[in-house]
Amino acid sequence: MLIPLPIILFVVLLIFSIKNAKQKVNVNKHVLIRLLVLALSIGLIYLLCYISSGRKGILGALYLGAYFTGAWILYILVEAISFFVIKRNQLANTNLIILAIIAFIVAMVAVQLS
Repeated sequence: MLIPLPIILFVVLLIFSIKNAKQKVNVNKHVLIRLLVLALSIGLIYLLCYISSGRKGILGALYLGAYFTGAWILYILVEAISFFVIKRNQLANTNLIILAIIAFIVAMVAVQLS
């Protein structure tokens, strides 16, 4: 039931970011918005799970945080491809750099957990 909701949100955000990219965009603002969305949403997920279930909800928050991080990485990748298509190479390159840094962090966490 909730699966179409992220897909709809994904498409709406992609259309919005492409429309804004056709204008002059500050790269620092672009990076800051992307990283703040990731940090605030994962923090909100952990806070809501902790409030609703106490310490027992942290494992569920870990799963939801991983799900959101995966969806966010996919969004950044699709956004980078769309920026390359509309010839906004500077924004596309910054998205790929963000993607590489986040993928490196996720890989290091996965190595530490195993």
